[in-house]
Amino acid sequence: MIIFIFDIMKRTIKFLTLITLFTTSIVFSASAQDEPPCPPGGCDDEDPIDIPFDGGASLLLAAGLGIGGKKIYDGFKNRK
Repeated sequence: MIIFIFDIMKRTIKFLTLITLFTTSIVFSASAQDEPPCPPGGCDDEDPIDIPFDGGASLLLAAGLGIGGKKIYDGFKNRK
């Protein structure tokens, strides 16, 4: 039974490592792209495109902290 559990753990670790390496390679290849060339009228750097980052990221961070806090609280509660 223990050997079976270790076999599952090994496969899971290999799978997660593969997914992590694949995702990391995509991120690095996407960040290595050059800027697109300027259009024939020239580049207008005075009006950059703003991307709203804070809206969804702060909600995801708050949800992650809430779930993590609940798991820690439940872990301490189950010890007693």
